[in-house]
Amino acid sequence: MADPLALVWAFAAGVALGAFYFGTLWLVVRRLDRLAWPAAWLGVTAILRLGVVLALFGLLAGARWERLLAALLGFVAVRIVLTRRLGRPASARIPERRRAAAGRET
Repeated sequence: MADPLALVWAFAAGVALGAFYFGTLWLVVRRLDRLAWPAAWLGVTAILRLGVVLALFGLLAGARWERLLAALLGFVAVRIVLTRRLGRPASARIPERRRAAAGRET
């Protein structure tokens, strides 16, 4: 069985990786309108973010699936917290009247 302290550290590392991944994504998306090649920037930074996160997940987990699972739980926890805290932008929200009308049609 895995050491509980190692699982706590793996969870904390997953939180840090999630903060890095989603934080850098947020920074890039906020600046897309000011960039000359927004699609290229988004693609390149996505590859870099994914490469860094996958490499560190691999190093963190080693051969222990328990540590990988704890790190993934920390990563997903950051995503859930940020999604709930930041929410959707006002421009992406469906107005209440349209939502009610859509519910009646189905």
